[in-house]
Order: sequence, then C-alpha cells, then structure tokens
Amino acid sequence: MADGPDAADSTAVRTALWRALHVLVDDEPHVLDDTIGLQIADVDADWRTRPDMDPSRTGANRASIVARARAAEDTLASSGAVQYVVLGAGLDTYAQRHAEGIRVFEIDAPATSAWKRGRLAEVGLECSGR
Repeated sequence: MADGPDAADSTAVRTALWRALHVLVDDEPHVLDDTIGLQIADVDADWRTRPDMDPSRTGANRASIVARARAAEDTLASSGAVQYVVLGAGLDTYAQRHAEGIRVFEIDAPATSAWKRGRLAEVGLECSGR
C-alpha cells in the first residue's frame, strides 16, 4: 500500500482488511462476505501479522464494522431505493458486490477517492457510470 498524500486513508484500509479478516477467520455464517477490499487495499502478503489485524484482539471492532455494513445494506435492499450515497466511503465495496439496479455515489476525500479508482482499474473492478 502506498503512503503519502495520494494514498488511501489508513482507516479506510484497516476497515477493508477487517471486513476481509471476518471472512477468513470468523466462524460461518459470515455476517458480510467481503474480501474485495483486500484486493483494493494493495497490502503486503504478511498483512495478517500487523498488530491491528490480531484476530482475538480485534474481534469486537471487526464485529462492529461488519454488523454496521450489513445493517446498512439490508436496509437499502428492503427500501426499494434506486440510489445509494456512501459518505466517507473509503474502500467500501458495495458497488462492486452489487452491480444490479442501484446507482451508487461514493463520497470521500479526493485523494482516497482517486487512489481507490486507480486500484479498482488495476485489479479490473472499475464500475463505469457508478
């Protein structure tokens, strides 16, 4: 992952990694199945050895992150909405995981948004018109 003014926010990356870690270490059924953020984050292969990725120490934070995302996505799915605005989107992957029927607007700091668009293009996940 790149550091500096043109990189993703570290909180956005940590959140994406926790969402992936949920799928990789927590028991099924998973609250949210999201490993796409791991692809976008562009971290080293040893990312799971980071202190902030310790499965036992981060369990409560991880649960909070995935529960909040799942609640928002379930509410959206049952609402009939055709547009979804994600404020502070970071490395949110709703648009990549749900390509049908809803227009997604992601709002974040310009550097984070630009970095994410570049990473999505690099990994072949860009979403045109979204």
